[in-house]
Amino acid sequence: MSHWVENMTHVKVSVRIRRDAGMLWREVGSFQGIGFWHPLLAKVRGTGEQPGGIRIAETHDGQRQVERLQWVAPDEHFYRYMMLSTPLPILEYIGEFRIRNEGRSASKVSWSGDFQVISSGKRQIARLVREFFNTGLQNLRRKYP
Repeated sequence: MSHWVENMTHVKVSVRIRRDAGMLWREVGSFQGIGFWHPLLAKVRGTGEQPGGIRIAETHDGQRQVERLQWVAPDEHFYRYMMLSTPLPILEYIGEFRIRNEGRSASKVSWSGDFQVISSGKRQIARLVREFFNTGLQNLRRKYP
């Protein structure tokens, strides 16, 4: 196993929502649409819902990150993206947003990220990423009770 892989940090958060996966995907699965449901984002702009599409997400305190869509599978309800720039001390960030059916009229929404922390605060950075994911997913849960 390479040194790079051994030093990767993995963060994953999931919630269960009472909504069919296909319907939920149509409402919140857009790469560019994260700004409509994530309360920590003040503005999201970008182009494209196909691989290569770019989104620039800005928080309420003015921090920006730039992300590029790598893969999208609407029939499987997921997309994968990479971070091009962020104020966080991380490299090689790959994120995934996925919605899976969980029985009748229920879905499991998962958001994960794999990245390398380039500072001594690995646990703190992982906690920040986890809190960001969790805040967004808990807001989705509130929107779809």
